[in-house]
Amino acid sequence: MKDVLDHIPPSHAKSNPRAASVRVETCTLSRARAQKRHDFRLGAIPAYVDQDRMNLNRTLVSLRPFPAIRDENVRLRERAGRIRKMKSNAAVVLSGIITFGHVAAYYFEALEVETQDAAFRELATKIADKLNTSLEDLVVHRDE
Repeated sequence: MKDVLDHIPPSHAKSNPRAASVRVETCTLSRARAQKRHDFRLGAIPAYVDQDRMNLNRTLVSLRPFPAIRDENVRLRERAGRIRKMKSNAAVVLSGIITFGHVAAYYFEALEVETQDAAFRELATKIADKLNTSLEDLVVHRDE
């Protein structure tokens, strides 16, 4: 393991190289659309993306159409007794990211792709369950 730690850039020396982290945030429909464009590399490709590795990206769960998601949110609001119309900038989805420290990434990448995908699905499903929501979309980026 020491040789893996030797390759950590000095700028990352203070982070935990063995950790995995999950960040989740609420999103409006417009932000969710922008996230979908990013996930599927539609439009301008960010500079940090290695375009030679874009073919390694995988979609594990496909996103429902946005009108269906919005309609479900409206129904949930009605069921909860909300009287006012939903605002155009209301948060309607949760978006998240799973990241790995350098050592954790090294060992995770050594796993079979099917094992990685199963781990991603299991973690994302458990997070959705904990937040009392459903898993709508799951994309693995191997090009960043």
